[in-house]
Amino acid sequence: MAAALLVGVDGCRGGWIAAWRAVDGPFGWRRVSRLAELLPRAGRPAVVAVDVPIGLPRLGGRAMYEQLVTTRPLLARRFVFVTGDQARGETRTFLENCGQPSVTKPYDLGDLINSIGTVARRK
Repeated sequence: MAAALLVGVDGCRGGWIAAWRAVDGPFGWRRVSRLAELLPRAGRPAVVAVDVPIGLPRLGGRAMYEQLVTTRPLLARRFVFVTGDQARGETRTFLENCGQPSVTKPYDLGDLINSIGTVARRK
């Protein structure tokens, strides 16, 4: 896989599926059993977007973010939350207070790209 600018990852039966866009190449994809198998092959992408539902118990996007705030704060600063338009009050309050950008489905692609750009520029 060539050095990627962006890798999008989602869970699938038996592991994870990732799609990427390389600088000078076509789109590509790969299925892996563990997320860690993908990242070394991605050639240090600028952005890895992982789709994790925000409300899952124990491993939802919010729980993952809150764990990273204490264990990997620089990584936590790179979160962009994408949520449905029916997010409940507790989720809305969390999104308003966490300091990370969020976009609501259905979203404008430009808003998502701007949010990714915001966190990608953070040091």
